[in-house]
Amino acid sequence: MSVTRPPPPLPNLVFTRVSSGYGYACGVTQAGMLYCWGIQLANGMATPSTVPALVPGTGTLTLRDVTAGSAHACVLTTTGAAYCWGSSIHGGLGDSGYADSPVPVAVAGGLSFSAISAGDGHTCALTSAGVAYCWGWDFYGELGDSSPRYDSPVPIPVSGNLRFASISTGTVHTCGVTTAGTAYCWGNNEFGRLGNNSTQDSDFPVPVAGGLTFLTIAAGNEFTCGNGTDGTLYCWGRKLGGSAAFDSTLVLLPSVPKFAIVSAGNVHACGLTFSQMPYCWGMNTNGQLGDGRVVDESLPVSVSGNRVFTALSSGITHTCGIGAGDTTFCWGALADFVYSSPLPIAGPP
Repeated sequence: MSVTRPPPPLPNLVFTRVSSGYGYACGVTQAGMLYCWGIQLANGMATPSTVPALVPGTGTLTLRDVTAGSAHACVLTTTGAAYCWGSSIHGGLGDSGYADSPVPVAVAGGLSFSAISAGDGHTCALTSAGVAYCWGWDFYGELGDSSPRYDSPVPIPVSGNLRFASISTGTVHTCGVTTAGTAYCWGNNEFGRLGNNSTQDSDFPVPVAGGLTFLTIAAGNEFTCGNGTDGTLYCWGRKLGGSAAFDSTLVLLPSVPKFAIVSAGNVHACGLTFSQMPYCWGMNTNGQLGDGRVVDESLPVSVSGNRVFTALSSGITHTCGIGAGDTTFCWGALADFVYSSPLPIAGPP
């Protein structure tokens, strides 16, 4: 598969963070500026852009992180303030209301966050102390506050008095790894995506079965993946790679590399090994696995190009990452191109 049209010239931008959403991606530059590209949120929900476009309303903010959800995205400033923009039908922007916004608006509550993750209709974030807060859609209990399932347009604490080192929002569920390495999930449990040997939804965090300790965990659409402290890869929920089967228990993926991080998309996932080599697995209809083909894979396959990456993010139908040379690459269906191997998006001067 090849690019559907010639790629545009690369803008001279170096991203330190990149995140893939639903048909779009966003990145934060070394100078703390926010750019997006693609079909949904690029250029402030206005004109689709095949190259990174500066997001309006962010010129006075100095940013350090970005997370792209299905129809909304969020950023963190260097002081930990959270801003979100896009669709807020369920209150996913966290600004006390339900109105969409084409520019980032401040999340209510005045909290300072160290990490943030945007899902489909909900968002979750962690304070520097590891306390988890969520806001937005709560139809399946994905906010994790143990209360009646009402949407919340403001951040509310996740129940259980847990302290998290990382958090990941899927389409209708959320997962996190505590500071002790224990994995918890909550929300919709169809297909067993919570990993607790059940298919019953939970509106509070439940431990992932097996007694394992994890480095990272990634909540996708109908599945979850995580890597143990030794890098061993596990996935649960809907099986990836074209299979309709599912498993509510952890499934060890055999004969694969050891992973330092994992990232989950809609129907595919990717990860970086300890040597920073990228691998992807799952459905590959749009080339989102990046191996130069459009064949589904149930086990991780190497992304073509033999490149080292410092960051990687799986979206709905595409994947983006930052190469060791500070060039940002994407592959899959994004904006008006479909590419089954990494395509340079932006790079250093």
